[in-house]
Amino acid sequence: MAGPLSGIVVLDLTQQLVGPGATMLLGDMGAEIVHVEPPPGVQESDPASATADSVGRLRASLNWNRNKQSVCVDLTVPAGRELVLDIARKADVCIQNYRPGVAAKLGLEYENVRAVNPGLVYCEISAFGFEGPDRHRVGFDIIAQGGGGAMVPGWRDPSLPSPLPVPIGDVTGMCLAALGVVSAILHRNRTGEGQRVRTSMLDGVVLQSILKLVSFDDDDREWRDATVQGLKAMAEAGAAYDAIYDAGATGIGGLPTQGTAGIPAGVYYRVYRTADGFVSVGCLNVNQQKRLNKALELGDPRFEPEMDLRSSEALERASRMQPMAEAKFLAQPTDHWISFLDERSIACGRVLNTLELFDYPHHLENQMIIETVDPWVGPVRMVGHPIKFSETPMSVRSPASPAGLDTDSVLRWLGYTPERIAELKDGAVVYASPIASDANARK
Repeated sequence: MAGPLSGIVVLDLTQQLVGPGATMLLGDMGAEIVHVEPPPGVQESDPASATADSVGRLRASLNWNRNKQSVCVDLTVPAGRELVLDIARKADVCIQNYRPGVAAKLGLEYENVRAVNPGLVYCEISAFGFEGPDRHRVGFDIIAQGGGGAMVPGWRDPSLPSPLPVPIGDVTGMCLAALGVVSAILHRNRTGEGQRVRTSMLDGVVLQSILKLVSFDDDDREWRDATVQGLKAMAEAGAAYDAIYDAGATGIGGLPTQGTAGIPAGVYYRVYRTADGFVSVGCLNVNQQKRLNKALELGDPRFEPEMDLRSSEALERASRMQPMAEAKFLAQPTDHWISFLDERSIACGRVLNTLELFDYPHHLENQMIIETVDPWVGPVRMVGHPIKFSETPMSVRSPASPAGLDTDSVLRWLGYTPERIAELKDGAVVYASPIASDANARK
Protein backbone atom coordinates (compact mmCIF):
# COMPACT_ATOMS: atom_id res chain seq x y z
CA MET A 1 0.00 0.00 0.00
CA ALA A 2 1.38 3.41 -1.01
CA GLY A 3 2.37 5.88 1.69
CA PRO A 4 0.82 9.35 2.07
CA LEU A 5 3.72 11.01 0.20
CA SER A 6 3.69 8.55 -2.70
CA GLY A 7 4.57 10.40 -5.92
CA ILE A 8 6.59 13.12 -4.15
CA VAL A 9 10.22 13.29 -5.36
CA VAL A 10 12.83 14.58 -2.91
CA LEU A 11 16.31 15.76 -3.90
CA ASP A 12 18.35 14.81 -0.84
CA LEU A 13 21.60 16.78 -0.42
CA THR A 14 21.97 15.96 3.25
CA GLN A 15 24.67 14.44 5.44
CA GLN A 16 25.41 13.51 9.08
CA LEU A 17 22.13 12.67 10.96
CA VAL A 18 19.71 15.60 11.11
CA GLY A 19 19.32 15.88 7.32
CA PRO A 20 19.30 12.17 6.41
CA GLY A 21 16.92 11.60 9.32
CA ALA A 22 14.45 14.10 7.85
CA THR A 23 14.55 12.45 4.42
CA MET A 24 14.27 9.02 6.09
CA LEU A 25 10.94 10.10 7.58
CA LEU A 26 9.73 11.40 4.21
CA GLY A 27 10.86 8.20 2.51
CA ASP A 28 9.08 6.08 5.12
CA MET A 29 5.94 8.04 4.23
CA GLY A 30 6.28 7.04 0.58
CA ALA A 31 8.32 9.83 -0.98
CA GLU A 32 10.90 8.90 -3.62
CA ILE A 33 14.26 10.02 -2.24
CA VAL A 34 17.18 10.69 -4.59
CA HIS A 35 20.18 10.90 -2.27
CA VAL A 36 23.17 12.71 -3.77
CA GLU A 37 26.45 11.63 -2.19
CA PRO A 38 30.07 12.50 -2.99
CA PRO A 39 32.07 9.90 -4.93
CA PRO A 40 34.54 7.87 -2.86
CA GLY A 41 37.57 9.95 -1.97
CA VAL A 42 35.91 13.35 -2.55
CA GLN A 43 34.76 13.72 1.06
CA GLU A 44 36.79 12.58 4.05
CA SER A 45 35.16 10.16 6.45
CA ASP A 46 35.96 9.43 10.06
CA PRO A 47 37.86 6.12 10.27
CA ALA A 48 36.75 5.78 13.88
CA SER A 49 33.03 6.05 13.07
CA ALA A 50 30.58 3.17 13.39
CA THR A 51 31.64 -0.08 11.75
CA ALA A 52 30.99 -0.34 8.02
CA ASP A 53 29.63 -3.54 6.46
CA SER A 54 30.95 -5.44 3.46
CA VAL A 55 29.53 -2.88 1.01
CA GLY A 56 30.78 0.19 2.87
CA ARG A 57 27.64 1.22 4.76
CA LEU A 58 27.87 2.49 8.33
CA ARG A 59 25.68 0.50 10.69
CA ALA A 60 23.46 3.45 11.66
CA SER A 61 22.98 4.39 7.99
CA LEU A 62 20.84 1.29 7.53
CA ASN A 63 18.25 3.33 9.41
CA TRP A 64 18.63 6.77 7.86
CA ASN A 65 19.41 5.70 4.27
CA ARG A 66 16.56 3.24 3.84
CA ASN A 67 14.02 3.94 1.08
CA LYS A 68 16.55 6.02 -0.86
CA GLN A 69 18.31 5.86 -4.21
CA SER A 70 22.00 6.69 -3.99
CA VAL A 71 23.69 8.61 -6.79
CA CYS A 72 27.31 9.73 -6.41
CA VAL A 73 28.03 13.14 -7.94
CA ASP A 74 31.11 15.36 -7.66
CA LEU A 75 29.63 18.76 -6.82
CA THR A 76 33.02 20.45 -7.00
CA VAL A 77 32.81 20.47 -10.83
CA PRO A 78 30.27 22.41 -12.94
CA ALA A 79 28.93 19.30 -14.67
CA GLY A 80 28.11 17.76 -11.31
CA ARG A 81 26.21 20.83 -10.15
CA GLU A 82 24.28 21.00 -13.40
CA LEU A 83 23.31 17.35 -12.96
CA VAL A 84 21.89 18.15 -9.52
CA LEU A 85 19.89 21.03 -10.99
CA ASP A 86 18.50 18.56 -13.52
CA ILE A 87 17.25 16.46 -10.62
CA ALA A 88 15.81 19.60 -9.02
CA ARG A 89 13.83 20.29 -12.20
CA LYS A 90 11.95 17.02 -11.68
CA ALA A 91 11.74 17.14 -7.87
CA ASP A 92 9.03 18.40 -5.56
CA VAL A 93 11.36 18.97 -2.61
CA CYS A 94 15.05 19.75 -2.07
CA ILE A 95 16.63 19.34 1.38
CA GLN A 96 20.15 20.32 2.38
CA ASN A 97 22.03 20.83 5.64
CA TYR A 98 25.34 22.14 4.33
CA ARG A 99 27.63 24.18 6.52
CA PRO A 100 26.95 27.93 6.26
CA GLY A 101 28.12 29.26 2.90
CA VAL A 102 28.54 25.89 1.16
CA ALA A 103 25.25 25.99 -0.76
CA ALA A 104 26.16 29.44 -2.10
CA LYS A 105 29.62 28.24 -3.09
CA LEU A 106 28.08 25.32 -4.98
CA GLY A 107 25.42 27.45 -6.64
CA LEU A 108 22.70 25.40 -4.95
CA GLU A 109 21.09 28.08 -2.78
CA TYR A 110 17.34 28.55 -2.71
CA GLU A 111 17.44 31.23 -5.40
CA ASN A 112 19.46 29.02 -7.76
CA VAL A 113 17.23 25.99 -7.33
CA ARG A 114 14.01 28.01 -7.41
CA ALA A 115 15.10 29.50 -10.74
CA VAL A 116 14.86 26.05 -12.39
CA ASN A 117 11.74 24.95 -10.47
CA PRO A 118 9.62 27.75 -8.95
CA GLY A 119 7.15 25.30 -7.39
CA LEU A 120 9.82 23.44 -5.45
CA VAL A 121 9.82 23.23 -1.64
CA TYR A 122 13.38 24.01 -0.52
CA CYS A 123 14.26 22.99 3.04
CA GLU A 124 17.51 23.95 4.73
CA ILE A 125 18.62 22.81 8.16
CA SER A 126 21.45 24.52 10.00
CA ALA A 127 23.10 24.21 13.39
CA PHE A 128 22.34 27.73 14.66
CA GLY A 129 19.54 29.10 12.48
CA PHE A 130 19.65 31.75 9.78
CA GLU A 131 19.54 35.02 11.70
CA GLY A 132 21.56 36.41 14.58
CA PRO A 133 25.27 36.61 15.34
CA ASP A 134 25.79 32.82 15.43
CA ARG A 135 24.17 32.04 12.07
CA HIS A 136 27.50 31.48 10.29
CA ARG A 137 28.87 29.04 12.86
CA VAL A 138 29.36 25.32 12.33
CA GLY A 139 27.80 22.97 14.86
CA PHE A 140 26.77 19.44 15.75
CA ASP A 141 24.38 17.99 18.31
CA ILE A 142 26.63 18.60 21.32
CA ILE A 143 26.98 22.27 20.32
CA ALA A 144 23.21 22.65 19.95
CA GLN A 145 22.57 21.03 23.32
CA GLY A 146 24.98 23.45 24.98
CA GLY A 147 23.52 26.53 23.29
CA GLY A 148 19.95 25.37 23.92
CA GLY A 149 20.32 24.94 27.68
CA ALA A 150 20.03 21.15 27.62
CA MET A 151 23.34 20.15 29.22
CA VAL A 152 23.20 18.12 32.44
CA PRO A 153 25.93 17.17 34.94
CA GLY A 154 28.10 14.50 33.38
CA TRP A 155 27.55 10.93 34.53
CA ARG A 156 31.29 10.27 34.38
CA ASP A 157 32.30 13.62 35.85
CA PRO A 158 29.45 15.62 37.45
CA SER A 159 31.72 18.66 37.66
CA LEU A 160 31.47 19.11 33.87
CA PRO A 161 28.42 19.71 31.65
CA SER A 162 27.44 16.76 29.47
CA PRO A 163 25.02 16.37 26.55
CA LEU A 164 22.08 14.05 26.94
CA PRO A 165 22.96 10.55 25.73
CA VAL A 166 20.47 10.81 22.87
CA PRO A 167 20.98 13.37 20.05
CA ILE A 168 17.98 15.59 20.76
CA GLY A 169 19.24 18.36 18.47
CA ASP A 170 19.51 16.00 15.51
CA VAL A 171 16.28 14.10 16.15
CA THR A 172 14.12 17.14 16.94
CA GLY A 173 15.65 18.99 13.99
CA MET A 174 14.88 16.16 11.58
CA CYS A 175 11.27 15.95 12.80
CA LEU A 176 10.81 19.73 12.46
CA ALA A 177 12.27 19.65 8.95
CA ALA A 178 9.97 16.82 7.87
CA LEU A 179 6.96 18.60 9.40
CA GLY A 180 7.89 21.83 7.62
CA VAL A 181 8.29 20.05 4.28
CA VAL A 182 4.93 18.30 4.53
CA SER A 183 3.22 21.58 5.49
CA ALA A 184 4.85 23.39 2.55
CA ILE A 185 3.75 20.61 0.17
CA LEU A 186 0.18 21.04 1.40
CA HIS A 187 0.43 24.79 0.77
CA ARG A 188 1.88 24.21 -2.70
CA ASN A 189 -0.87 21.76 -3.59
CA ARG A 190 -3.44 24.41 -2.65
CA THR A 191 -1.77 27.40 -4.30
CA GLY A 192 0.92 26.13 -6.69
CA GLU A 193 3.46 28.18 -4.75
CA GLY A 194 6.79 26.74 -3.63
CA GLN A 195 8.74 28.20 -0.74
CA ARG A 196 11.80 27.99 1.46
CA VAL A 197 11.52 26.14 4.78
CA ARG A 198 14.16 26.71 7.45
CA THR A 199 14.84 25.12 10.81
CA SER A 200 17.85 24.37 12.97
CA MET A 201 19.17 21.93 15.52
CA LEU A 202 19.49 24.75 18.06
CA ASP A 203 15.84 25.75 17.61
CA GLY A 204 14.85 22.14 18.19
CA VAL A 205 16.79 21.99 21.45
CA VAL A 206 15.31 25.28 22.67
CA LEU A 207 11.85 23.86 21.91
CA GLN A 208 12.59 21.07 24.40
CA SER A 209 12.41 23.66 27.20
CA ILE A 210 8.75 24.41 26.49
CA LEU A 211 7.84 23.85 30.15
CA LYS A 212 10.34 26.45 31.39
CA LEU A 213 10.48 29.16 28.73
CA VAL A 214 7.75 31.46 29.95
CA SER A 215 8.78 34.61 31.77
CA PHE A 216 6.76 37.57 32.99
CA ASP A 217 9.14 40.49 32.78
CA ASP A 218 7.31 42.56 35.39
CA ASP A 219 7.60 39.74 37.92
CA ASP A 220 10.63 37.74 36.85
CA ARG A 221 13.20 40.10 35.35
CA GLU A 222 14.94 41.13 38.55
CA TRP A 223 15.08 37.57 39.89
CA ARG A 224 16.15 36.14 36.54
CA ASP A 225 18.98 38.61 36.05
CA ALA A 226 20.23 38.06 39.59
CA THR A 227 20.16 34.28 39.13
CA VAL A 228 22.07 34.46 35.84
CA GLN A 229 24.71 36.70 37.40
CA GLY A 230 25.00 34.32 40.34
CA LEU A 231 25.47 31.32 38.03
CA LYS A 232 28.17 33.18 36.09
CA ALA A 233 29.95 34.01 39.32
CA MET A 234 29.86 30.35 40.33
CA ALA A 235 31.38 29.32 36.97
CA GLU A 236 34.09 31.98 37.21
CA ALA A 237 34.95 30.73 40.69
CA GLY A 238 35.41 27.20 39.34
CA ALA A 239 32.29 25.65 40.87
CA ALA A 240 31.40 22.13 39.74
CA TYR A 241 28.68 21.99 37.09
CA ASP A 242 26.34 19.87 39.22
CA ALA A 243 26.31 22.66 41.81
CA ILE A 244 25.70 25.27 39.09
CA TYR A 245 22.96 23.10 37.59
CA ASP A 246 21.19 22.72 40.94
CA ALA A 247 21.46 26.42 41.64
CA GLY A 248 19.85 27.25 38.30
CA ALA A 249 17.16 24.55 38.46
CA THR A 250 14.66 26.61 40.42
CA GLY A 251 12.79 27.59 37.26
CA ILE A 252 11.27 30.85 36.11
CA GLY A 253 9.89 32.90 38.96
CA GLY A 254 12.20 31.46 41.59
CA LEU A 255 9.98 28.47 42.39
CA PRO A 256 11.70 26.46 45.11
CA THR A 257 13.11 23.03 44.31
CA GLN A 258 11.98 21.90 47.75
CA GLY A 259 8.20 21.57 47.55
CA THR A 260 5.66 22.81 50.07
CA ALA A 261 6.60 22.01 53.65
CA GLY A 262 10.09 20.98 52.55
CA ILE A 263 8.90 17.95 50.54
CA PRO A 264 11.74 17.00 48.19
CA ALA A 265 10.83 17.28 44.52
CA GLY A 266 12.36 13.82 44.07
CA VAL A 267 9.60 11.94 45.89
CA TYR A 268 6.85 11.98 43.29
CA TYR A 269 8.69 12.40 39.99
CA ARG A 270 11.83 10.30 39.80
CA VAL A 271 13.39 6.89 39.20
CA TYR A 272 13.56 4.45 42.13
CA ARG A 273 15.88 1.50 42.52
CA THR A 274 13.98 -1.77 43.01
CA ALA A 275 15.15 -5.17 44.23
CA ASP A 276 16.19 -6.15 40.70
CA GLY A 277 16.39 -2.93 38.69
CA PHE A 278 14.60 0.40 38.40
CA VAL A 279 11.12 1.88 38.01
CA SER A 280 10.21 5.42 36.98
CA VAL A 281 7.36 7.19 38.77
CA GLY A 282 5.67 10.29 37.40
CA CYS A 283 3.06 11.89 39.65
CA LEU A 284 2.73 15.34 38.15
CA ASN A 285 -0.70 16.25 39.54
CA VAL A 286 -2.09 16.27 43.07
CA ASN A 287 -4.44 13.33 42.50
CA GLN A 288 -1.53 11.14 41.40
CA GLN A 289 0.51 12.29 44.39
CA LYS A 290 -2.36 11.49 46.76
CA ARG A 291 -2.61 7.99 45.35
CA LEU A 292 1.12 7.31 45.73
CA ASN A 293 1.15 8.81 49.21
CA LYS A 294 -1.73 6.53 50.25
CA ALA A 295 -0.31 3.44 48.52
CA LEU A 296 3.11 3.75 50.18
CA GLU A 297 1.83 5.29 53.43
CA LEU A 298 4.30 8.16 53.12
CA GLY A 299 2.44 10.52 55.45
CA ASP A 300 2.62 13.61 53.21
CA PRO A 301 1.57 16.45 55.53
CA ARG A 302 -0.06 18.35 52.67
CA PHE A 303 -2.86 15.80 52.64
CA GLU A 304 -3.63 16.04 56.35
CA PRO A 305 -6.48 18.60 56.67
CA GLU A 306 -5.61 19.62 60.21
CA MET A 307 -1.84 19.75 59.71
CA ASP A 308 -0.08 23.10 60.02
CA LEU A 309 2.41 22.88 57.14
CA ARG A 310 4.74 25.31 58.94
CA SER A 311 4.93 23.23 62.08
CA SER A 312 7.98 21.23 63.12
CA GLU A 313 5.89 18.03 62.92
CA ALA A 314 5.02 18.70 59.27
CA LEU A 315 8.64 19.41 58.38
CA GLU A 316 9.85 16.31 60.19
CA ARG A 317 7.29 14.10 58.41
CA ALA A 318 8.24 15.60 55.06
CA SER A 319 11.91 14.89 55.68
CA ARG A 320 11.14 11.18 56.22
CA MET A 321 9.22 10.74 52.96
CA GLN A 322 12.07 10.28 50.51
CA PRO A 323 14.12 7.71 52.46
CA MET A 324 10.89 5.86 53.30
CA ALA A 325 9.85 5.66 49.66
CA GLU A 326 13.33 4.57 48.58
CA ALA A 327 13.38 1.77 51.16
CA LYS A 328 9.98 0.47 50.13
CA PHE A 329 10.77 0.39 46.41
CA LEU A 330 14.06 -1.39 47.14
CA ALA A 331 12.24 -4.20 48.95
CA GLN A 332 10.36 -5.56 45.90
CA PRO A 333 11.24 -6.38 42.26
CA THR A 334 10.27 -4.18 39.32
CA ASP A 335 7.44 -6.46 38.13
CA HIS A 336 5.78 -6.15 41.54
CA TRP A 337 5.89 -2.36 41.43
CA ILE A 338 4.60 -2.11 37.88
CA SER A 339 1.54 -4.22 38.82
CA PHE A 340 1.11 -2.50 42.20
CA LEU A 341 1.19 1.01 40.76
CA ASP A 342 -0.86 0.18 37.65
CA GLU A 343 -3.65 -1.22 39.84
CA ARG A 344 -3.81 2.15 41.60
CA SER A 345 -3.63 4.26 38.39
CA ILE A 346 -0.25 5.69 39.36
CA ALA A 347 1.93 6.62 36.37
CA CYS A 348 4.98 4.38 36.23
CA GLY A 349 7.24 2.58 33.78
CA ARG A 350 10.21 0.30 33.32
CA VAL A 351 13.71 1.69 32.77
CA LEU A 352 15.21 -0.06 29.75
CA ASN A 353 18.70 -0.13 28.33
CA THR A 354 18.85 0.69 24.61
CA LEU A 355 19.84 -2.91 23.84
CA GLU A 356 16.68 -4.16 25.55
CA LEU A 357 14.52 -2.24 23.08
CA PHE A 358 15.19 -4.73 20.27
CA ASP A 359 13.16 -7.49 21.95
CA TYR A 360 10.79 -5.52 24.18
CA PRO A 361 7.24 -6.73 23.34
CA HIS A 362 5.58 -3.33 23.58
CA HIS A 363 7.93 -1.74 21.04
CA LEU A 364 7.55 -4.73 18.73
CA GLU A 365 3.74 -4.55 18.90
CA ASN A 366 3.86 -0.82 18.14
CA GLN A 367 6.28 -1.39 15.24
CA MET A 368 8.91 0.91 16.70
CA ILE A 369 11.34 -1.97 16.27
CA ILE A 370 10.91 -3.60 12.87
CA GLU A 371 12.70 -6.38 11.04
CA THR A 372 13.68 -6.23 7.39
CA VAL A 373 15.83 -8.45 5.20
CA ASP A 374 18.91 -6.69 3.84
CA PRO A 375 20.49 -8.10 0.65
CA TRP A 376 23.99 -7.90 2.10
CA VAL A 377 23.68 -8.70 5.80
CA GLY A 378 20.40 -10.62 6.06
CA PRO A 379 17.74 -9.95 8.72
CA VAL A 380 18.12 -6.55 10.37
CA ARG A 381 16.24 -5.03 13.30
CA MET A 382 16.01 -1.25 13.19
CA VAL A 383 14.00 1.67 14.43
CA GLY A 384 10.44 1.72 13.08
CA HIS A 385 7.92 4.38 12.14
CA PRO A 386 6.76 6.85 14.83
CA ILE A 387 3.61 7.96 12.95
CA LYS A 388 0.79 5.50 12.28
CA PHE A 389 -1.55 5.97 9.29
CA SER A 390 -4.70 3.88 9.01
CA GLU A 391 -4.89 3.93 5.19
CA THR A 392 -1.38 4.88 4.01
CA PRO A 393 1.08 3.24 6.41
CA MET A 394 4.75 4.09 6.57
CA SER A 395 7.04 1.30 5.38
CA VAL A 396 10.57 0.22 4.49
CA ARG A 397 10.39 -0.56 0.79
CA SER A 398 14.10 -0.84 0.09
CA PRO A 399 17.27 -1.20 2.18
CA ALA A 400 19.97 1.44 2.51
CA SER A 401 21.83 1.66 -0.77
CA PRO A 402 25.62 1.51 -0.87
CA ALA A 403 27.09 4.75 -2.25
CA GLY A 404 26.46 5.02 -5.99
CA LEU A 405 24.22 1.97 -6.22
CA ASP A 406 21.52 3.81 -8.17
CA THR A 407 23.61 6.28 -10.17
CA ASP A 408 22.84 4.69 -13.53
CA SER A 409 19.11 4.36 -12.92
CA VAL A 410 18.79 7.96 -11.71
CA LEU A 411 20.63 9.27 -14.78
CA ARG A 412 18.38 7.22 -17.06
CA TRP A 413 15.36 8.65 -15.18
CA LEU A 414 16.70 12.11 -16.02
CA GLY A 415 16.73 11.14 -19.69
CA TYR A 416 20.50 10.95 -20.07
CA THR A 417 21.68 8.83 -22.99
CA PRO A 418 24.09 5.91 -22.48
CA GLU A 419 26.77 7.99 -24.20
CA ARG A 420 26.25 10.91 -21.82
CA ILE A 421 26.32 8.59 -18.79
CA ALA A 422 29.57 7.04 -19.98
CA GLU A 423 31.03 10.52 -20.52
CA LEU A 424 30.15 11.57 -16.97
CA LYS A 425 31.70 8.41 -15.56
CA ASP A 426 34.87 8.81 -17.64
CA GLY A 427 35.19 12.40 -16.41
CA ALA A 428 34.73 11.30 -12.76
CA VAL A 429 31.68 13.55 -12.46
CA VAL A 430 29.62 10.60 -11.24
CA TYR A 431 30.42 7.27 -9.66
CA ALA A 432 28.43 4.06 -9.99
CA SER A 433 28.94 1.28 -7.49
CA PRO A 434 30.55 -1.81 -9.02
CA ILE A 435 28.01 -3.94 -7.16
CA ALA A 436 25.09 -2.07 -8.68
CA SER A 437 24.01 -4.61 -11.28
CA ASP A 438 24.06 -7.55 -8.85
CA ALA A 439 22.44 -5.58 -6.01
CA ASN A 440 19.64 -4.17 -8.16
CA ALA A 441 18.73 -7.69 -9.20
CA ARG A 442 18.54 -8.67 -5.54
CA LYS A 443 16.53 -5.57 -4.60
